[in-house]
Amino acid sequence: MPIFDMDIQLQQQTKTKKPSMYNVYLYNDDVTPFEFVEQILQQIFKKEGSAVMRITQEAHNNGKALVGTYIRDVAVSRCNISQKIARDSGFPLKVQPEEAE
Repeated sequence: MPIFDMDIQLQQQTKTKKPSMYNVYLYNDDVTPFEFVEQILQQIFKKEGSAVMRITQEAHNNGKALVGTYIRDVAVSRCNISQKIARDSGFPLKVQPEEAE
């Protein structure tokens, strides 16, 4: 006969920490064409139609716009891919993750 219940002990030990979330911001610049930014938002960040228009307009009006909130690895990866594509295409597009509060 077991001295303690193994199932209860395992349940208590396996509490999972919620991952840190990061907001990804798109920054306005006067060089990167709208069509290029639109493609980045659609292909890398999976945004569509009105969301693309809202994000680009907000960045234009306010200097930056929230693209989305992701776990750290996804946010950093999508920002790095976006910036590499932009640099390879000769554009100064800035997309940056910031830890969400």
